[in-house]
Amino acid sequence: MALTFENPKEYIAELIGTAILVTIGCMVAAAGMLPAAIAFTLAYIGLIYCIGKYCGCHFNPVITLSMFVTGKMKANDTLWYVLAQIIGGIIGGIITIIIAAQVWHTGNVWVYVSMYGNDNGHIEWFGAIIVEFMLAFILAYVAMKATDSKKIDMKSGAIVAVALFGVVYIAAAMTDSAANPAKSIGTAFAMMFSGIDGKFDPLIQLWLFIIFPALGALVGAFVYLMMESGEFDLSKYLASKKKDKSEVVEADELEDAEYSEEEAATEEPVEEEPIVDEPAEEIPEIESVEEEPLPEVESEEEAEEIVVEESETKTE
Repeated sequence: MALTFENPKEYIAELIGTAILVTIGCMVAAAGMLPAAIAFTLAYIGLIYCIGKYCGCHFNPVITLSMFVTGKMKANDTLWYVLAQIIGGIIGGIITIIIAAQVWHTGNVWVYVSMYGNDNGHIEWFGAIIVEFMLAFILAYVAMKATDSKKIDMKSGAIVAVALFGVVYIAAAMTDSAANPAKSIGTAFAMMFSGIDGKFDPLIQLWLFIIFPALGALVGAFVYLMMESGEFDLSKYLASKKKDKSEVVEADELEDAEYSEEEAATEEPVEEEPIVDEPAEEIPEIESVEEEPLPEVESEEEAEEIVVEESETKTE
């Protein structure tokens, strides 16, 4: 499959939204777990309101991957969405560390970065695996249940925002990840520009915050499909979804056809002007021309003389 840049406006909007979400969430996180959860939630709702008409408003590879698995999103858009989210996360992390350095007047800054197993209340790696898997599972399932398309609007976004609040509030006390690989990658990359000791630790631990949120999203999407189809047969479910879409298209075409027939029935018939037979023009009679009788010729010599005389009269 060739990778095509089909919807640039969506990808750019997804990049900008992710950068804003990461910046706001990480900046407020210094005030504590509850402010961080509130900041992420309000920023998410605000972004849906501001740029919701331009993109799907995922701002998280976990949601995008779930959309792809459940057949709500094409592979091409999925790749560009995830790439845009990662770039947006990196931009947001760098903006956060620049602002923090200016506020604290030092380069030795620490942002809201995804980690496990240190002295800041983070749990060890095995506990971090369970937390990342379960939080991504919950977020993906709720997002799939809230919307029937790849686009998260205000109605479905409010449901996802409630789940996001709980996810961030739990993750802030354990791993600081928010079950968002784009945020984890962005903050780990930004920490490399810090002057603090251990600035490369988040980058070393990054594998956990990419693999297990992705696995949690996949399982959440599969459970959603199982619950929707009533059986763990994904091929039948996806086939039924395609059938439903084709039936909707056929129904729309049928409605258009019926509507056109009704319009034709209600329209007043156009009165045709009667064809009047016009009388044919009378052809004038041709007057007959009386031919002069030929002179009687007694011999061939006389006939020759007559012909010569006629020719001489014509030449004169």
